[in-house]
Amino acid sequence: LPINVKVNGNLNSYELTGQAGADNHFNSRWMLGQKLTLDRAIWAADSKTLPPLPVVSGVELNMPPLIGAEWLALFQKGATEKVG
Repeated sequence: LPINVKVNGNLNSYELTGQAGADNHFNSRWMLGQKLTLDRAIWAADSKTLPPLPVVSGVELNMPPLIGAEWLALFQKGATEKVG
């Protein structure tokens, strides 16, 4: 899966944008301070262009739908045990 990343910023923050494969695009803003903080981000699956950052602080994921049987398979494999 080819990944293309672009970073642009200054002494206060930077934006990390790019794509994973042909149809997955991401956009994020990171704040530089005493510690690195993710201010806002968006991931868009099945997209052809870079999505705009969310208006408010937070993370937005636009992923393809996952049917119930696939969710059940994830739970049975213990995928949720590592989520905090």
